[in-house]
Amino acid sequence: MISVFINSLTSGGAEKVVLTLLERFKLSEESLELILIEKKRFYDLPENIPTTFLTKYDSLERGFLKMPYLFICAYRLKKSIHTPGQIVQSHLLRASFINVLAKMMGAKHHAQIVVHSRINFEHKPILIRKIKKWIYTKIFNRADSIVSICKVMKNDLDEYLDLKKHPLHRAIYNPHNLKEIERKAKMEANNFSFSKDKKYIISVG
Repeated sequence: MISVFINSLTSGGAEKVVLTLLERFKLSEESLELILIEKKRFYDLPENIPTTFLTKYDSLERGFLKMPYLFICAYRLKKSIHTPGQIVQSHLLRASFINVLAKMMGAKHHAQIVVHSRINFEHKPILIRKIKKWIYTKIFNRADSIVSICKVMKNDLDEYLDLKKHPLHRAIYNPHNLKEIERKAKMEANNFSFSKDKKYIISVG
């Protein structure tokens, strides 16, 4: 059983990666499920994949419930583990915290966390910086496996969060559906045209 876990399906790169991974995982013989913290979404829920919501809320991002719900969701995740050794692959920091917290509460799953952005607190006041760095170091080192989306990020995390001795920290680049990209590249842009009176900034990421 593979459970793919993320905060929500709002618009973003990590969310798109999750949907791409689910499509690829469907080609295997493994049972699949999607786990979400919140109900707010930009992308459609994937077809034929069971989805579990750990809360009834659309969004906890700015709410005062965000911190206590780390522990509530960890408990609910623990209760939802179907089989020992089940892989729970979490994306984004909040889902990853919950993933590891559930394991610390006694869940018997394999907690794999995927890191999509750089982690650094040097711009914070010294006390907050030390506390955050200590918490993140403890959480990341308790994960069964860690995936950083590029080698530079992996090396940075190894140094900053003291992960050099972690036995399963790997750099794996984001998956992309190349056939879909090629298909869209051939499509006409019917709803946009350049204006000679404007300047444009084009960003590709």
